[in-house]
Amino acid sequence: VLDTFGTNGKMLAEIEEMIATSPVFSLDDLDRAREVLFSYLSSLHAGRYAEAVNLYGGSYDILRDWNPAVDPNDYAALFKNGCETNGLRCLEVAGVLLKEEASPHEFKFNVEFITGDGSIFVAGSETSPQSKFVFTVSKDDDGKFLVQDLPVYAP
Repeated sequence: VLDTFGTNGKMLAEIEEMIATSPVFSLDDLDRAREVLFSYLSSLHAGRYAEAVNLYGGSYDILRDWNPAVDPNDYAALFKNGCETNGLRCLEVAGVLLKEEASPHEFKFNVEFITGDGSIFVAGSETSPQSKFVFTVSKDDDGKFLVQDLPVYAP
């Protein structure tokens, strides 16, 4: 028996439908998505750009725009320039925490980074500093997890 306490005015049928249609993910998928994100960011930090390419599923358009002299299909070179010249902060990862499950095939994570002096990286203005950055990891049709975002941009 369900009374109205804690139902926010919803009928039992509405609550059952919400439960039945809510996304469900496996902990294995969550772990794999987190590992892929950590590997992607760690590869960029270490200068292993070709490895990062295999873990990235987002757009290269901004990197192509920033680097018109680079072959637009040389993704490793685009990442190299992004991290070493264009202002992407390819820093060491301090922590990766689940922010939300956007769907059964997409996870959003909060990531913190460590600077060269060992402190937590903070970007933004003094009035609105940011130390946690959101990255999305999606599972493609082949079951492979790919990061959808470039590293933090802070010129």
